[in-house]
Amino acid sequence: MSSPPAGRPLTLLADIGGTNVRFGLCPQGGDPEDVKTFRVGDFPDFERAALAYLEPGQAKPARGAFAVAGPVRDGEADLTNHPWRISTARAREELGLVDALLVNDFAAIAMAVPHLEPDDLEKIGGGAAIAKTPVAILGPGSGLGVSFGMYVGGKWIPLAGEGGHMGLPAADETEDEIVRGLRARFGRASLERALSGPGLVNLYLAAAGAKPGLGPEPSPAKVAAATGDPAARAATRAFSAMLGGAAGDLALTVWALGGVYIAGGVVPNLGAAFDREAFRERFEARGRFATLLGGIPTYLIVHQAPGLLGLAREAWPP
Repeated sequence: MSSPPAGRPLTLLADIGGTNVRFGLCPQGGDPEDVKTFRVGDFPDFERAALAYLEPGQAKPARGAFAVAGPVRDGEADLTNHPWRISTARAREELGLVDALLVNDFAAIAMAVPHLEPDDLEKIGGGAAIAKTPVAILGPGSGLGVSFGMYVGGKWIPLAGEGGHMGLPAADETEDEIVRGLRARFGRASLERALSGPGLVNLYLAAAGAKPGLGPEPSPAKVAAATGDPAARAATRAFSAMLGGAAGDLALTVWALGGVYIAGGVVPNLGAAFDREAFRERFEARGRFATLLGGIPTYLIVHQAPGLLGLAREAWPP
């Protein structure tokens, strides 16, 4: 663990998801360093995980900047897909911090977008970004995160929300069946029920019917790797197309001429199983607006820790 440059306080960064928490350290205005990942299920609370990350005898952070996968209110947040509750007051007390900031995890990714380099992105399909226009971000992980970013008065503003819990639309009869099945299981079919790690499994079970070839409780990783299983191929294609549909809807919502960015761990882990053609085709399938959507670029974020980057650059600006 490195010491901060003189006069620049060291900040503890944390990107807290439903499966993993990623920690880093940075001086004010610097880049994340000493990035390490821990499983949230291995610790009773956030503070125990943070103390496991911080090495005894090294320089201690003075401040904290934390991103959490859930709605944030008054310095507190419950993880949507895990029992942890995050509190800036408790983090200050137990970690010895002078100050702490808590934001939604996809607000942190929105903070990172202006700082991403070309090598941090993989472009999917055509289109060209228009500078200083709105962008949309969505990302399948343990859940589905959604955020936006835009320039207001020359300043970059991230906008967080819970768009992953919007209703899941169907584009054809096959997807009608998927939506009906999700509604029967969960009472409501939201985007997250299909467009997340658990959602990929839901799509697989819908495609496999009563005889899933990967066992009664397959994991997202098994579905992604089972290229020889027809139900797995159907699930990953449905996932790709429906994610493209959600991305297109978000692009229309804020007229995201700056592009739509895909974050989260699921799409990179799918690798070649992610059907980029199906994604982009559904993204552009907007009737009278198809030509206009064709001009909006879509990107996969391949930076390993965009949430930490956003926190490092924007949470405590120079």
